[in-house]
Amino acid sequence: MEWAVANEFPEVWFETFLAPENAAPVHRELEFIQRHFPLAEFIRLIDVPCGIGRHAGPLAELGYRVVGIDRSEWATGVARARYPSVDFRTLDMFKLATIEETFDGLLCLWHSFGYGSSDQNVGLLADMRALLRPGGRLLMDIYNAEAAAQLPNQERGERAGRSVQTSRTWIGSRLRVELEYSDTELRDVHEWELYSPGEFEKMAETVGLDVVTRCAWFDPSIPPNADHLRMQFVLEHPG
Repeated sequence: MEWAVANEFPEVWFETFLAPENAAPVHRELEFIQRHFPLAEFIRLIDVPCGIGRHAGPLAELGYRVVGIDRSEWATGVARARYPSVDFRTLDMFKLATIEETFDGLLCLWHSFGYGSSDQNVGLLADMRALLRPGGRLLMDIYNAEAAAQLPNQERGERAGRSVQTSRTWIGSRLRVELEYSDTELRDVHEWELYSPGEFEKMAETVGLDVVTRCAWFDPSIPPNADHLRMQFVLEHPG
């Protein structure tokens, strides 16, 4: 059994979970973005990380000017091929401070936050704020630690014609997820620090971001709580 580097998101992960025929549709997410980032006020967006461009591409087609960054050269290569008009860049999200531009909005979707240590995660959120103009907004879509704690330690499912065995282990506030695919010897590993709604709001306050709205599953009628794994925060740079 070969171990992947933690949080590298190898090609088999994208094939399994984000192939067009297997991935969950993003229309609900796009509608949410348009509602909270209206084009007239938030035309210039940065998608961190962008993966294969599932959000950045459609947003550009709607008229937004989008920059997408991802550490994976393979993912940004796929994104460029699909959406050649979008500015996709291969860059680690922990190097956001090297970007000398300002944006109206920043998107961080599909639980792409929490990979670093506690201090690194706070620093990353501060770097995200620094990319925003005064009045700019940040959309954070992350797992709720209180809901994730109820997930089973072992789980098997079928995706993209392959069986996937999921193993979950908690190390303090960090969740480690190991994925074994039935048709490859690669064992895929992901690890994050997870936060409760209150903990994340305190972190946002620490770096100078105001909470505009909070919800679960991109539905403003559902508050973040232990019954819902995914939660969203729209944060604003107060200026």
